[in-house]
Amino acid sequence: MTRSRDNATNVAGDISGVTAGTGLSGGGTNGSVTLDLSTPVASTNGGTGLSSFTTGDMIYSSSGNTLAKLGIGTTSQVLTVASGIPSWATPSSGGMTLLSTTTLSGASTTISGISGSYNSLYVLAYGATWSGSGNLQVKPNGDGSLFAYIRTYYDGSATATDGGGGSTIQTGLNTNNGTNVVAIQIDNYTSTSNFKPVILRNGSTNSSSVGNAYFAAGAIRTNSAITSLEFVQNSSANFTGGTVLLYGVK
Repeated sequence: MTRSRDNATNVAGDISGVTAGTGLSGGGTNGSVTLDLSTPVASTNGGTGLSSFTTGDMIYSSSGNTLAKLGIGTTSQVLTVASGIPSWATPSSGGMTLLSTTTLSGASTTISGISGSYNSLYVLAYGATWSGSGNLQVKPNGDGSLFAYIRTYYDGSATATDGGGGSTIQTGLNTNNGTNVVAIQIDNYTSTSNFKPVILRNGSTNSSSVGNAYFAAGAIRTNSAITSLEFVQNSSANFTGGTVLLYGVK
């Protein structure tokens, strides 16, 4: 006679019941047995330990085997690191930032308290006029003897003239008709251990409306950070006009 398995005594290999362990619910000793997760699976068991997500969430280790989620950032933010963990941040602005707009007037004009938060300074001076003749000069930290440079000068023709060297940032502007433009770039200006490379360019017209161009390159010979720029006219003439734009460059 054959006995029904439903009434048979358990034998080796039979399952008499299922018990829900840690993180599980359900189980039973007869019928259909179902097990459900009652808590998220820990990271040490192959899970995340997290129970919900929002679109754009990212998973990262906040400490050892502990996982956390980082919500999505806002438009244009970038993924960075803060205090050793990932985070979203607005990228630092690059390019040029206008620091000041200054009008040239009197015997000298000084831009002081220059921010040290940039890599380079870019000076754009235009429309400079003054009484008398001479050249526009720039004195870093008020010292006119710090600059060593070589220069080339174009007098409106295709021929360049070697202008030699000098010790002052001198633009080569020796007219006062206000049609001139000067651009000066000072790199590494915050350094307290190195000289500062300088590139100077300008264009102007003389009394005959002939275009002139001037180029100089050199270095400011000081280990001090540049915190001010003084603009003077080398014949001690007074400025009667002109504008200086000072930019910080990242």
